[in-house]
Amino acid sequence: RVGRERPEFAATVEEFLGAARTAGVDVRVVDVPSAEHGFESLDDSGEARRAVRLAARTVLGHLATPAVC
Repeated sequence: RVGRERPEFAATVEEFLGAARTAGVDVRVVDVPSAEHGFESLDDSGEARRAVRLAARTVLGHLATPAVC
């Protein structure tokens, strides 16, 4: 989540997270307090790079782990 998000976008993120909690789905949230929407293409700061790397590693880790059915 970005700290300087547009309110209408922030509301949908919170709605999604609430639905995930209700469903018992674990969601990892990466907060970037000083960022704005689209920061990953606008901001070349260390904080932005760390957030993108963490998100990518998390997704790749899930893709590489066999699903439990």
